[in-house]
Amino acid sequence: MYFDLHLHPALKSFLTHPEADRRDDCWTTYRNCIDFVVGNIIDSQSSLEQLSHGRVRLAVANIYALEDGLNEIGVLRKLAPAISHLHRDVIKDLRVRDYFTRFSEEITHLENSLDIPGRPNVFKLISKAQDAEPDGYNLVLAIEGAHILKASAGEDPLPKLDALKNFRHRFLYLTPVHFTRNTYCTHAFAMKLINPRKVPKFLPSGTGLTEEGKRVFKRAYSDVGGERLLIDVKHMSLSSRQQFYDWKRADPALRDLPIIASHTGVTGISWKGDIRELYTKEKVLLPTLDQWAIRYRRPRGIALGDYTATFNPTSINLYDEDIREVVRSGGLIGVMMDQRQLGVARKLYEYFGRDDYNSLNRAATPNTYARAGTTAASVSFPSEKEEKQLVKKLTRHGHGELLNPLSGQPQLGNLRRTQRRHLLHLANNLLHIVRVGGPGAWRCVCIGSDYDGLVDAPNNCRNVTEYRELETHLYEIIHDLIREHGAAFEKTYHLGDVRTQLRWFCEENGTDFVRRWL
Repeated sequence: MYFDLHLHPALKSFLTHPEADRRDDCWTTYRNCIDFVVGNIIDSQSSLEQLSHGRVRLAVANIYALEDGLNEIGVLRKLAPAISHLHRDVIKDLRVRDYFTRFSEEITHLENSLDIPGRPNVFKLISKAQDAEPDGYNLVLAIEGAHILKASAGEDPLPKLDALKNFRHRFLYLTPVHFTRNTYCTHAFAMKLINPRKVPKFLPSGTGLTEEGKRVFKRAYSDVGGERLLIDVKHMSLSSRQQFYDWKRADPALRDLPIIASHTGVTGISWKGDIRELYTKEKVLLPTLDQWAIRYRRPRGIALGDYTATFNPTSINLYDEDIREVVRSGGLIGVMMDQRQLGVARKLYEYFGRDDYNSLNRAATPNTYARAGTTAASVSFPSEKEEKQLVKKLTRHGHGELLNPLSGQPQLGNLRRTQRRHLLHLANNLLHIVRVGGPGAWRCVCIGSDYDGLVDAPNNCRNVTEYRELETHLYEIIHDLIREHGAAFEKTYHLGDVRTQLRWFCEENGTDFVRRWL
Protein backbone atom coordinates (compact mmCIF):
# COMPACT_ATOMS: atom_id res chain seq x y z
CA MET A 1 0.00 0.00 0.00
CA TYR A 2 1.16 3.54 -0.75
CA PHE A 3 0.78 7.18 0.25
CA ASP A 4 1.19 10.35 -1.79
CA LEU A 5 1.40 13.80 -0.19
CA HIS A 6 0.63 15.81 -3.32
CA LEU A 7 -1.25 14.90 -6.49
CA HIS A 8 -4.14 16.13 -8.66
CA PRO A 9 -6.65 13.33 -9.39
CA ALA A 10 -9.42 15.73 -10.45
CA LEU A 11 -7.64 18.35 -12.55
CA LYS A 12 -7.42 16.78 -16.02
CA SER A 13 -11.00 15.50 -16.08
CA PHE A 14 -12.21 18.84 -14.69
CA LEU A 15 -10.74 20.53 -17.76
CA THR A 16 -12.53 18.28 -20.26
CA HIS A 17 -15.60 20.51 -20.61
CA PRO A 18 -16.85 23.89 -19.37
CA GLU A 19 -20.21 22.34 -18.41
CA ALA A 20 -20.16 20.22 -15.24
CA ASP A 21 -22.51 17.49 -16.49
CA ARG A 22 -20.45 16.94 -19.65
CA ARG A 23 -17.06 16.45 -18.00
CA ASP A 24 -15.36 13.09 -17.75
CA ASP A 25 -15.33 11.70 -14.22
CA CYS A 26 -12.13 11.42 -12.17
CA TRP A 27 -11.85 7.69 -12.87
CA THR A 28 -11.15 8.38 -16.53
CA THR A 29 -7.61 7.43 -17.49
CA TYR A 30 -6.17 9.12 -20.57
CA ARG A 31 -3.60 7.42 -22.76
CA ASN A 32 -1.99 9.01 -25.79
CA CYS A 33 0.41 7.24 -28.12
CA ILE A 34 2.47 10.42 -28.72
CA ASP A 35 2.60 11.62 -25.12
CA PHE A 36 6.39 11.10 -25.02
CA VAL A 37 6.71 14.08 -27.38
CA VAL A 38 5.42 16.46 -24.71
CA GLY A 39 7.27 14.98 -21.78
CA ASN A 40 4.66 12.56 -20.42
CA ILE A 41 2.26 15.30 -19.28
CA ILE A 42 -0.81 14.32 -21.35
CA ASP A 43 -1.31 10.72 -20.19
CA SER A 44 -3.05 10.26 -16.86
CA GLN A 45 -0.76 9.85 -13.87
CA SER A 46 -3.13 9.76 -10.87
CA SER A 47 -6.73 9.13 -11.94
CA LEU A 48 -8.91 7.34 -9.39
CA GLU A 49 -8.60 4.21 -11.54
CA GLN A 50 -4.81 4.45 -11.34
CA LEU A 51 -4.83 5.16 -7.59
CA SER A 52 -6.97 2.07 -7.09
CA HIS A 53 -4.78 -0.09 -9.35
CA GLY A 54 -1.62 1.23 -7.67
CA ARG A 55 -2.99 0.51 -4.18
CA VAL A 56 -2.58 4.12 -3.05
CA ARG A 57 -4.78 3.80 0.01
CA LEU A 58 -4.28 7.36 1.23
CA ALA A 59 -3.43 10.41 -0.86
CA VAL A 60 -3.65 14.17 -0.53
CA ALA A 61 -5.72 15.50 -3.42
CA ASN A 62 -4.71 19.05 -4.18
CA ILE A 63 -7.30 21.42 -5.58
CA TYR A 64 -5.85 24.05 -7.88
CA ALA A 65 -7.63 26.86 -9.72
CA LEU A 66 -5.52 27.56 -12.81
CA GLU A 67 -4.06 31.05 -12.76
CA ASP A 68 -4.74 33.74 -15.31
CA GLY A 69 -1.90 33.78 -17.82
CA LEU A 70 -1.53 30.04 -18.30
CA ASN A 71 -3.76 30.34 -21.36
CA GLU A 72 -0.83 32.13 -23.02
CA ILE A 73 1.22 28.91 -23.06
CA GLY A 74 1.23 27.69 -26.64
CA VAL A 75 1.71 24.01 -25.72
CA LEU A 76 -1.28 24.19 -23.37
CA ARG A 77 -3.53 26.38 -25.53
CA LYS A 78 -2.87 24.88 -28.97
CA LEU A 79 -1.24 21.46 -28.70
CA ALA A 80 -2.88 19.96 -25.61
CA PRO A 81 -6.51 20.27 -26.83
CA ALA A 82 -5.47 18.84 -30.22
CA ILE A 83 -3.91 15.66 -28.82
CA SER A 84 -5.83 15.18 -25.56
CA HIS A 85 -9.28 15.41 -23.99
CA LEU A 86 -8.64 18.89 -22.59
CA HIS A 87 -11.35 21.21 -23.88
CA ARG A 88 -10.12 24.18 -25.91
CA ASP A 89 -12.74 26.56 -24.46
CA VAL A 90 -11.75 25.70 -20.89
CA ILE A 91 -8.08 26.40 -21.61
CA LYS A 92 -8.88 29.66 -23.41
CA ASP A 93 -11.15 30.88 -20.62
CA LEU A 94 -8.70 31.08 -17.72
CA ARG A 95 -9.32 34.74 -16.93
CA VAL A 96 -11.37 33.75 -13.92
CA ARG A 97 -13.14 36.59 -12.17
CA ASP A 98 -13.53 34.50 -9.04
CA TYR A 99 -10.91 31.80 -8.45
CA PHE A 100 -12.79 30.65 -5.34
CA THR A 101 -15.79 29.59 -7.42
CA ARG A 102 -13.69 27.52 -9.79
CA PHE A 103 -11.85 26.01 -6.81
CA SER A 104 -15.20 24.97 -5.27
CA GLU A 105 -16.39 23.55 -8.60
CA GLU A 106 -13.33 21.29 -8.81
CA ILE A 107 -14.09 19.90 -5.34
CA THR A 108 -17.67 19.19 -6.39
CA HIS A 109 -16.35 17.47 -9.52
CA LEU A 110 -14.18 15.21 -7.35
CA GLU A 111 -17.04 14.52 -4.92
CA ASN A 112 -19.31 13.43 -7.78
CA SER A 113 -16.70 10.90 -8.92
CA LEU A 114 -16.02 9.12 -5.64
CA ASP A 115 -18.70 6.43 -5.73
CA ILE A 116 -19.78 5.59 -9.27
CA PRO A 117 -21.65 2.33 -9.97
CA GLY A 118 -19.51 -0.18 -11.80
CA ARG A 119 -16.20 1.20 -10.57
CA PRO A 120 -13.99 -1.31 -8.72
CA ASN A 121 -13.62 0.68 -5.50
CA VAL A 122 -15.14 3.54 -3.57
CA PHE A 123 -13.01 6.51 -2.54
CA LYS A 124 -13.78 8.42 0.64
CA LEU A 125 -12.96 12.06 1.35
CA ILE A 126 -11.97 12.24 5.01
CA SER A 127 -11.75 15.17 7.41
CA LYS A 128 -10.55 13.16 10.39
CA ALA A 129 -7.92 10.45 10.37
CA GLN A 130 -10.14 8.09 12.35
CA ASP A 131 -12.74 8.23 9.55
CA ALA A 132 -10.39 6.56 7.07
CA GLU A 133 -11.43 3.17 5.73
CA PRO A 134 -8.52 0.89 6.74
CA ASP A 135 -9.12 -1.49 3.83
CA GLY A 136 -10.49 1.13 1.46
CA TYR A 137 -9.25 4.14 -0.48
CA ASN A 138 -9.10 7.54 1.17
CA LEU A 139 -8.42 11.09 0.03
CA VAL A 140 -7.56 14.20 2.04
CA LEU A 141 -7.91 17.64 0.46
CA ALA A 142 -5.28 20.39 0.27
CA ILE A 143 -5.16 23.81 -1.35
CA GLU A 144 -2.55 24.76 -3.95
CA GLY A 145 -2.43 28.53 -4.25
CA ALA A 146 -3.87 31.21 -1.96
CA HIS A 147 -4.74 33.27 -5.04
CA ILE A 148 -8.22 31.79 -4.55
CA LEU A 149 -8.68 33.99 -1.46
CA LYS A 150 -8.84 37.24 -3.43
CA ALA A 151 -10.92 38.26 -6.44
CA SER A 152 -9.14 41.62 -6.53
CA ALA A 153 -5.90 43.05 -5.19
CA GLY A 154 -7.66 45.03 -2.47
CA GLU A 155 -9.86 42.25 -1.14
CA ASP A 156 -9.27 41.02 2.41
CA PRO A 157 -8.25 37.32 2.11
CA LEU A 158 -9.28 36.35 5.64
CA PRO A 159 -13.06 35.87 5.08
CA LYS A 160 -12.49 33.27 2.37
CA LEU A 161 -9.73 31.67 4.42
CA ASP A 162 -12.19 31.38 7.33
CA ALA A 163 -14.69 29.80 4.95
CA LEU A 164 -12.09 27.16 4.04
CA LYS A 165 -11.31 26.54 7.71
CA ASN A 166 -15.02 25.76 8.15
CA PHE A 167 -15.55 23.98 4.82
CA ARG A 168 -17.53 20.75 4.55
CA HIS A 169 -14.21 18.90 4.17
CA ARG A 170 -11.03 19.61 6.09
CA PHE A 171 -7.87 20.66 4.24
CA LEU A 172 -4.53 19.31 5.47
CA TYR A 173 -2.38 22.18 4.21
CA LEU A 174 -2.26 25.38 2.23
CA THR A 175 0.41 26.08 -0.40
CA PRO A 176 0.26 29.88 -0.30
CA VAL A 177 1.89 30.68 -3.65
CA HIS A 178 2.16 29.08 -7.06
CA PHE A 179 3.20 30.33 -10.51
CA THR A 180 2.24 34.01 -10.35
CA ARG A 181 2.84 37.09 -8.23
CA ASN A 182 0.72 37.46 -5.13
CA THR A 183 0.30 39.68 -2.07
CA TYR A 184 1.56 37.15 0.52
CA CYS A 185 5.21 36.51 -0.31
CA THR A 186 7.70 36.28 -3.15
CA HIS A 187 7.35 33.13 -5.22
CA ALA A 188 10.14 31.08 -6.78
CA PHE A 189 10.21 31.22 -10.56
CA ALA A 190 8.72 28.04 -12.01
CA MET A 191 6.77 28.62 -15.23
CA LYS A 192 9.32 28.16 -18.01
CA LEU A 193 6.87 27.49 -20.84
CA ILE A 194 6.07 31.13 -21.60
CA ASN A 195 8.09 34.21 -22.43
CA PRO A 196 7.85 36.33 -19.26
CA ARG A 197 8.10 39.52 -21.29
CA LYS A 198 4.60 38.69 -22.54
CA VAL A 199 3.22 37.77 -19.10
CA PRO A 200 5.39 39.41 -16.40
CA LYS A 201 3.19 38.12 -13.57
CA PHE A 202 5.13 34.83 -13.76
CA LEU A 203 8.31 36.64 -12.68
CA PRO A 204 9.10 36.91 -8.95
CA SER A 205 8.49 40.24 -7.24
CA GLY A 206 9.22 41.50 -3.73
CA THR A 207 11.73 40.44 -1.10
CA GLY A 208 10.01 37.79 1.01
CA LEU A 209 7.00 37.78 3.33
CA THR A 210 4.50 40.62 3.41
CA GLU A 211 2.46 41.70 6.41
CA GLU A 212 -0.65 40.37 4.69
CA GLY A 213 1.10 37.05 4.19
CA LYS A 214 1.91 36.83 7.90
CA ARG A 215 -1.75 37.52 8.73
CA VAL A 216 -2.87 34.73 6.40
CA PHE A 217 -0.32 32.23 7.74
CA LYS A 218 -1.18 33.07 11.35
CA ARG A 219 -4.91 32.60 10.70
CA ALA A 220 -4.31 29.37 8.79
CA TYR A 221 -2.26 27.91 11.63
CA SER A 222 -4.83 28.84 14.28
CA ASP A 223 -7.30 26.19 15.42
CA VAL A 224 -9.63 28.89 16.75
CA GLY A 225 -12.65 29.70 14.60
CA GLY A 226 -12.15 26.70 12.36
CA GLU A 227 -9.80 23.84 11.56
CA ARG A 228 -6.05 24.39 11.40
CA LEU A 229 -4.32 24.52 8.01
CA LEU A 230 -0.63 23.63 7.91
CA ILE A 231 1.63 25.69 5.66
CA ASP A 232 3.47 24.20 2.67
CA VAL A 233 6.66 26.06 1.70
CA LYS A 234 6.72 24.72 -1.86
CA HIS A 235 6.83 27.52 -4.46
CA MET A 236 8.00 30.09 -1.88
CA SER A 237 11.18 31.90 -2.90
CA LEU A 238 14.38 31.40 -0.92
CA SER A 239 13.97 34.75 0.87
CA SER A 240 10.34 33.94 1.67
CA ARG A 241 11.27 30.57 3.18
CA GLN A 242 14.10 32.05 5.24
CA GLN A 243 11.83 34.76 6.62
CA PHE A 244 9.00 32.26 7.17
CA TYR A 245 11.21 30.01 9.32
CA ASP A 246 12.38 32.97 11.42
CA TRP A 247 8.85 34.33 11.79
CA LYS A 248 7.41 30.96 12.78
CA ARG A 249 10.22 30.20 15.22
CA ALA A 250 9.74 33.56 16.98
CA ASP A 251 6.07 32.84 17.77
CA PRO A 252 5.63 30.45 20.73
CA ALA A 253 2.20 29.45 19.45
CA LEU A 254 3.61 28.34 16.09
CA ARG A 255 7.16 27.12 16.64
CA ASP A 256 6.18 23.52 17.40
CA LEU A 257 3.88 23.09 14.42
CA PRO A 258 5.21 21.02 11.49
CA ILE A 259 6.40 22.48 8.20
CA ILE A 260 5.43 20.77 4.96
CA ALA A 261 7.38 20.76 1.68
CA SER A 262 4.79 18.84 -0.28
CA HIS A 263 6.43 18.16 -3.67
CA THR A 264 10.06 19.03 -4.16
CA GLY A 265 13.56 18.09 -5.15
CA VAL A 266 16.71 19.24 -3.37
CA THR A 267 19.53 21.51 -4.51
CA GLY A 268 22.28 19.42 -2.91
CA ILE A 269 23.92 22.58 -1.49
CA SER A 270 23.70 25.22 1.23
CA TRP A 271 21.69 28.41 0.75
CA LYS A 272 24.69 30.52 1.77
CA GLY A 273 25.41 33.11 -0.89
CA ASP A 274 29.04 32.12 -1.48
CA ILE A 275 28.09 28.44 -1.86
CA ARG A 276 25.31 29.22 -4.33
CA GLU A 277 27.80 31.34 -6.26
CA LEU A 278 29.98 28.27 -6.85
CA TYR A 279 27.18 26.73 -8.90
CA THR A 280 26.20 29.90 -10.73
CA LYS A 281 27.39 29.81 -14.32
CA GLU A 282 26.08 33.12 -15.62
CA LYS A 283 24.26 36.18 -14.27
CA VAL A 284 22.53 38.66 -16.52
CA LEU A 285 20.81 41.81 -15.28
CA LEU A 286 17.60 42.51 -17.22
CA PRO A 287 16.74 46.15 -16.45
CA THR A 288 13.49 46.23 -18.44
CA LEU A 289 12.10 43.35 -16.38
CA ASP A 290 13.95 44.38 -13.19
CA GLN A 291 15.22 40.79 -12.93
CA TRP A 292 18.41 38.81 -12.73
CA ALA A 293 18.53 35.83 -15.08
CA ILE A 294 20.67 33.12 -13.47
CA ARG A 295 22.12 30.05 -15.18
CA TYR A 296 23.52 27.21 -13.08
CA ARG A 297 26.00 24.38 -12.99
CA ARG A 298 24.65 21.12 -11.60
CA PRO A 299 26.08 19.98 -8.25
CA ARG A 300 27.29 16.39 -8.38
CA GLY A 301 25.70 13.73 -6.23
CA ILE A 302 25.95 9.97 -5.84
CA ALA A 303 27.93 7.95 -8.38
CA LEU A 304 27.13 4.41 -9.47
CA GLY A 305 29.32 2.70 -12.04
CA ASP A 306 30.20 5.18 -14.79
CA TYR A 307 27.30 7.53 -14.07
CA THR A 308 27.01 10.32 -11.48
CA ALA A 309 23.64 11.77 -10.48
CA THR A 310 23.31 15.54 -10.25
CA PHE A 311 21.06 17.98 -8.40
CA ASN A 312 18.91 20.82 -9.66
CA PRO A 313 20.18 23.90 -7.73
CA THR A 314 17.35 26.28 -8.71
CA SER A 315 15.87 27.94 -5.65
CA ILE A 316 12.43 26.31 -5.94
CA ASN A 317 14.14 23.18 -4.56
CA LEU A 318 15.16 22.74 -0.94
CA TYR A 319 18.60 23.77 0.27
CA ASP A 320 20.32 21.91 3.08
CA GLU A 321 19.09 24.46 5.65
CA ASP A 322 15.50 23.99 4.40
CA ILE A 323 15.78 20.25 4.97
CA ARG A 324 16.95 20.77 8.56
CA GLU A 325 14.12 23.23 9.25
CA VAL A 326 11.47 20.77 8.08
CA VAL A 327 13.00 17.84 9.96
CA ARG A 328 13.40 19.85 13.19
CA SER A 329 9.73 20.83 13.00
CA GLY A 330 8.61 17.20 12.72
CA GLY A 331 7.28 18.03 9.27
CA LEU A 332 7.16 16.14 6.02
CA ILE A 333 9.11 16.40 2.75
CA GLY A 334 7.41 14.97 -0.32
CA VAL A 335 9.90 13.91 -3.01
CA MET A 336 8.59 15.07 -6.37
CA MET A 337 8.25 12.75 -9.36
CA ASP A 338 9.51 15.26 -11.91
CA GLN A 339 12.78 14.43 -13.62
CA ARG A 340 13.58 18.12 -14.11
CA GLN A 341 13.40 18.90 -10.37
CA LEU A 342 15.29 15.70 -9.54
CA GLY A 343 18.33 16.97 -11.45
CA VAL A 344 18.03 15.33 -14.87
CA ALA A 345 17.58 18.62 -16.78
CA ARG A 346 20.81 20.16 -18.07
CA LYS A 347 20.06 23.78 -19.04
CA LEU A 348 19.13 25.15 -15.63
CA TYR A 349 18.05 28.73 -15.17
CA GLU A 350 15.66 30.94 -13.24
CA TYR A 351 14.77 34.56 -12.65
CA PHE A 352 15.09 36.56 -9.43
CA GLY A 353 13.75 40.03 -8.75
CA ARG A 354 16.72 42.40 -8.76
CA ASP A 355 16.41 43.57 -5.14
CA ASP A 356 15.66 40.06 -3.88
CA TYR A 357 18.73 38.56 -5.54
CA ASN A 358 20.98 41.40 -4.43
CA SER A 359 19.92 40.87 -0.81
CA LEU A 360 20.70 37.14 -1.00
CA ASN A 361 23.88 37.22 -3.04
CA ARG A 362 27.41 37.05 -1.65
CA ALA A 363 30.51 36.54 -3.73
CA ALA A 364 32.73 33.55 -3.14
CA THR A 365 36.45 34.11 -2.56
CA PRO A 366 39.06 33.09 -5.15
CA ASN A 367 40.26 30.36 -2.77
CA THR A 368 36.73 28.97 -2.52
CA TYR A 369 36.47 28.76 -6.30
CA ALA A 370 39.91 27.13 -6.47
CA ARG A 371 38.98 24.47 -3.90
CA ALA A 372 35.76 23.73 -5.77
CA GLY A 373 37.59 23.48 -9.09
CA THR A 374 35.35 26.05 -10.76
CA THR A 375 35.40 29.68 -11.85
CA ALA A 376 33.34 32.74 -11.05
CA ALA A 377 30.13 33.30 -12.99
CA SER A 378 30.16 35.67 -15.90
CA VAL A 379 28.14 38.84 -15.32
CA SER A 380 26.62 40.86 -18.14
CA PHE A 381 24.39 43.89 -18.61
CA PRO A 382 22.75 43.56 -22.04
CA SER A 383 21.04 46.16 -24.16
CA GLU A 384 17.25 46.03 -24.51
CA LYS A 385 17.58 44.17 -27.81
CA GLU A 386 20.00 41.65 -26.29
CA GLU A 387 17.67 41.26 -23.32
CA LYS A 388 14.78 40.30 -25.60
CA GLN A 389 16.96 37.74 -27.39
CA LEU A 390 18.19 36.23 -24.12
CA VAL A 391 14.67 35.85 -22.67
CA LYS A 392 13.53 34.14 -25.89
CA LYS A 393 16.52 31.80 -25.68
CA LEU A 394 15.80 30.88 -22.06
CA THR A 395 12.13 30.26 -22.88
CA ARG A 396 13.25 27.87 -25.63
CA HIS A 397 15.35 26.07 -23.00
CA GLY A 398 12.17 25.73 -20.89
CA HIS A 399 10.32 24.16 -23.80
CA GLY A 400 13.31 21.94 -24.48
CA GLU A 401 13.14 20.50 -20.96
CA LEU A 402 9.59 19.34 -21.67
CA LEU A 403 9.64 18.54 -25.39
CA ASN A 404 12.31 15.89 -25.06
CA PRO A 405 11.28 12.63 -26.72
CA LEU A 406 13.06 9.57 -25.39
CA SER A 407 14.95 7.47 -27.90
CA GLY A 408 15.58 3.80 -27.33
CA GLN A 409 18.42 3.01 -24.94
CA PRO A 410 20.53 -0.11 -24.46
CA GLN A 411 19.73 -2.44 -21.60
CA LEU A 412 21.42 -2.06 -18.23
CA GLY A 413 20.45 -4.74 -15.72
CA ASN A 414 16.68 -5.05 -15.60
CA LEU A 415 16.03 -1.41 -16.48
CA ARG A 416 16.69 0.60 -19.57
CA ARG A 417 19.69 2.88 -19.17
CA THR A 418 17.58 6.04 -19.00
CA GLN A 419 15.20 4.52 -16.47
CA ARG A 420 18.17 3.42 -14.36
CA ARG A 421 19.64 6.91 -14.46
CA HIS A 422 16.34 8.53 -13.48
CA LEU A 423 16.07 6.06 -10.61
CA LEU A 424 19.56 7.05 -9.44
CA HIS A 425 18.54 10.74 -9.50
CA LEU A 426 15.51 9.94 -7.35
CA ALA A 427 17.63 7.93 -4.90
CA ASN A 428 20.17 10.78 -4.89
CA ASN A 429 17.49 13.27 -3.74
CA LEU A 430 16.03 10.92 -1.12
CA LEU A 431 19.39 9.96 0.35
CA HIS A 432 20.64 13.56 0.42
CA ILE A 433 17.63 14.52 2.55
CA VAL A 434 18.61 11.82 5.04
CA ARG A 435 22.31 12.66 4.97
CA VAL A 436 21.60 16.33 5.76
CA GLY A 437 18.61 15.82 8.05
CA GLY A 438 20.12 12.99 10.11
CA PRO A 439 18.67 9.60 11.02
CA GLY A 440 15.36 11.19 12.03
CA ALA A 441 14.85 12.39 8.47
CA TRP A 442 13.96 8.83 7.48
CA ARG A 443 10.67 9.49 9.34
CA CYS A 444 10.12 12.89 7.67
CA VAL A 445 10.20 11.96 3.98
CA CYS A 446 7.57 10.50 1.67
CA ILE A 447 6.35 10.51 -1.93
CA GLY A 448 4.92 13.85 -3.04
CA SER A 449 4.64 13.16 -6.74
CA ASP A 450 2.67 16.13 -8.12
CA TYR A 451 1.29 13.68 -10.67
CA ASP A 452 -1.18 15.27 -13.12
CA GLY A 453 0.25 18.66 -12.19
CA LEU A 454 2.21 19.30 -15.43
CA VAL A 455 5.18 17.17 -14.36
CA ASP A 456 7.64 15.34 -16.59
CA ALA A 457 7.64 12.05 -14.71
CA PRO A 458 10.87 10.06 -14.43
CA ASN A 459 10.94 7.24 -16.94
CA ASN A 460 11.27 4.64 -14.19
CA CYS A 461 7.97 5.72 -12.55
CA ARG A 462 5.53 7.35 -14.94
CA ASN A 463 2.39 7.20 -12.78
CA VAL A 464 1.04 5.93 -9.45
CA THR A 465 0.49 2.40 -10.74
CA GLU A 466 4.28 1.93 -10.76
CA TYR A 467 4.92 2.64 -7.07
CA ARG A 468 5.33 -1.04 -6.25
CA GLU A 469 8.05 -1.40 -8.89
CA LEU A 470 9.59 1.88 -7.69
CA GLU A 471 9.92 0.56 -4.14
CA THR A 472 11.55 -2.64 -5.41
CA HIS A 473 13.96 -0.79 -7.68
CA LEU A 474 14.92 1.71 -4.97
CA TYR A 475 15.80 -1.21 -2.71
CA GLU A 476 17.92 -2.75 -5.47
CA ILE A 477 19.78 0.43 -6.38
CA ILE A 478 20.50 1.33 -2.75
CA HIS A 479 22.07 -2.09 -2.28
CA ASP A 480 24.03 -1.62 -5.50
CA LEU A 481 25.34 1.65 -4.00
CA ILE A 482 26.26 -0.09 -0.74
CA ARG A 483 28.15 -2.81 -2.63
CA GLU A 484 30.06 -0.20 -4.64
CA HIS A 485 30.83 2.27 -1.84
CA GLY A 486 30.99 0.04 1.24
CA ALA A 487 30.20 0.53 4.92
CA ALA A 488 30.97 4.27 4.85
CA PHE A 489 28.03 4.75 2.49
CA GLU A 490 25.67 3.05 4.93
CA LYS A 491 26.91 5.28 7.74
CA THR A 492 26.72 8.51 5.72
CA TYR A 493 23.13 7.89 4.68
CA HIS A 494 21.99 6.31 7.97
CA LEU A 495 21.00 3.07 6.29
CA GLY A 496 19.71 0.24 8.44
CA ASP A 497 16.93 -2.12 7.44
CA VAL A 498 16.47 -0.65 3.97
CA ARG A 499 13.18 -2.45 3.31
CA THR A 500 11.72 -0.91 6.48
CA GLN A 501 13.10 2.53 5.66
CA LEU A 502 11.56 2.40 2.17
CA ARG A 503 8.24 1.30 3.68
CA TRP A 504 8.41 4.46 5.79
CA PHE A 505 9.07 6.51 2.66
CA CYS A 506 6.41 4.84 0.51
CA GLU A 507 3.56 4.73 3.02
CA GLU A 508 4.01 4.83 6.77
CA ASN A 509 5.48 8.32 7.26
CA GLY A 510 2.60 9.88 5.37
CA THR A 511 -0.15 7.91 7.05
CA ASP A 512 1.38 8.53 10.49
CA PHE A 513 1.58 12.26 9.77
CA VAL A 514 -2.09 12.36 8.74
CA ARG A 515 -3.06 10.51 11.94
CA ARG A 516 -1.24 13.15 14.00
CA TRP A 517 -2.41 16.28 12.21
CA LEU A 518 -5.82 15.61 10.67
